[in-house]
Amino acid sequence: MFLKGGQTFLFILLFAFMGGSVIASDFYNSEIQVNYTVAPSQSELSGTLDKKGYTNTKYVGGYHSILQQLATDTNIKFNYLPYDSYNSAIQNTMIYSNEANPEIMLGATFDEDKLKYLDYISYPIYTDFTVIVVNNNFIPLSFRATKGDISETINRLSASNDIVAVKGYNLDALNFVHHSEENTTSKAMEKVFLKGSVLVAPYTLVSDYLQNNRGMGGLKSLRIFKYPKNLVNYFLVVNKRSNLYKQKYDENTFIIEKLTENLRNYLQNLENKDSQPSKQ
Repeated sequence: MFLKGGQTFLFILLFAFMGGSVIASDFYNSEIQVNYTVAPSQSELSGTLDKKGYTNTKYVGGYHSILQQLATDTNIKFNYLPYDSYNSAIQNTMIYSNEANPEIMLGATFDEDKLKYLDYISYPIYTDFTVIVVNNNFIPLSFRATKGDISETINRLSASNDIVAVKGYNLDALNFVHHSEENTTSKAMEKVFLKGSVLVAPYTLVSDYLQNNRGMGGLKSLRIFKYPKNLVNYFLVVNKRSNLYKQKYDENTFIIEKLTENLRNYLQNLENKDSQPSKQ
């Protein structure tokens, strides 16, 4: 009788264990829906629309591909939310709603004022640099930029020209100079062409604008001063109230920890590839 009872008890334990394992497995393997966005107008980094299929249309390349690679061994299904400006993308990512707003944004510049809402994953996903764009019709042709000192050049230009930037980008070079902001690169460039304003912006924004408007004659009046040592780092940011901090990848690891680990490994692999000598 005891033996039968013991067998029954062991069977119940085994069933409970197996049942619990199935439940745990279902929990870790159940699909997680995550909204994300990318910073628009960052040249090829924003990716392109794959129009091959009408039913499975998706964005590919650039930031989109990075995010998909980071989640290859997770149970996340990403849903892309596009915005027409950087500021719209970052502001919507700061508002928590796992249904209507992005939980993740790729291509954000670091901004200490946003740390209350956003977690900047420590590893930059892309490193850009700062440029100054001037219109030769509004400054003397004899003007020469101060090499290596972007602040000095901006201060000299600001004495007779307004400084303009693209809204939302947090650039060190603009911290101590009065400037206006426009929502898009195109709007900022309008001021450069029409009012002689001086644009200070990341290089990718300017190069993207030039590429998209390469047939416009007015481009010949522009001069671009490049400051490759004045770096602009783009990060992957996550809303601090995101469920990625609560949902687990496995028994010991949260999804956000897994994504961070994958990002670190991904970037290290890129560095290793870049450091390898090219084959002749």
